Order: sequence, then structure tokens, then C-alpha cells
Amino acid sequence: IAHSPTAVNVIISDTHSLNEDNCLVKVTTPDGNIWDNGNGGTLSINQSNPNEYLMSFAFDNVLTLEGNYQIQVRVENSIAYISQENYHFNLDLSSPIINNVSVGFDDDSTIPLEDGASIYREIYFVQMNVSDVFSQINPDSTRLVLFNNSNEVIPGVLTWQTQNLVRYTLNNPLSQ
Repeated sequence: IAHSPTAVNVIISDTHSLNEDNCLVKVTTPDGNIWDNGNGGTLSINQSNPNEYLMSFAFDNVLTLEGNYQIQVRVENSIAYISQENYHFNLDLSSPIINNVSVGFDDDSTIPLEDGASIYREIYFVQMNVSDVFSQINPDSTRLVLFNNSNEVIPGVLTWQTQNLVRYTLNNPLSQ
């Protein structure tokens, strides 16, 4: 199964032809609306190979409502065998949110970092708390880097403390 903001596509393998009148894709939106053929979208079934079919449910409108979508797929072949599966996906069109950035000290205490702030202690790490409305934060594509006045990266190690808290521990504390 594959989905996009415009369609749900299902590839079906069967040695028997499909009984297209008894096949369906039903989508339940985050606000509880139910879409099926002729109501929220159009179902089409095309044979792509001798034993393979592409069943596509094209939405009447591009999906814009964020949240969890439930998909029910039901297929019946010419000898009345039925297969039914349920799937779900989250539509998340919002960017992640940086809730706060703080600096940390040798005793593991932290204070929020404000633009233009002056810190009068050695800084051992910088951390940020991040969140996303409908999805988990992807640690492989999230970065926290510290630069000096010459625009050079200050060496350190990035670690995830929790699912939403990333820390950049400096190789050497900042003391100036």
C-alpha cells in the first residue's frame, strides 16, 4: 500500500481475476468522516501484469487535515475469496517545533538561552527540546551545532537524551 495527499494505491497479486464490484477502499479521516467510492474519492482498478492489479482510490480533494487516517482495503477475486486489511497513516504538514534551547554546566544544571544573554560560567553543553504535532522527531535529520565568532564549528558530540531532547556536549567547555 502507498499513500499520498492525493491517493491511496494498493498492489494486489492474485492468479484469479478480481470481482471489482466487491472491492473497496474506505478511508476514515481524523475528524471521523468516511470516504469510499463516490463519496470523497473515486476507486479504479487496473491490471498491471497478468497476476497483478493496481487498485487506486483518488481523493476528490488533496488531503490537508492533519492527523491519523484509517484505511480499510477489501478485495474479492472471481472465486469469491476475500482479503481485508486495515492500515493507518499520520498526515503531518507542520514543521517540528524548537520549544527551548538551554546551556548546561558541569553539575548538569541548565538555564534557558535567550538571544543576547551573558553567561558567567563555563558551558559544557547546549541542548534543545523539540516536538512535533503528529510525528516523532527524526534523529537522523535533526542537528544542533555551535559556532564561534569566526563561524567555525565548536567541536562536540551530539546525543539524544530523550525522544525530544537533543544535547551537544562540547569537547572542551566554553570559558570565554
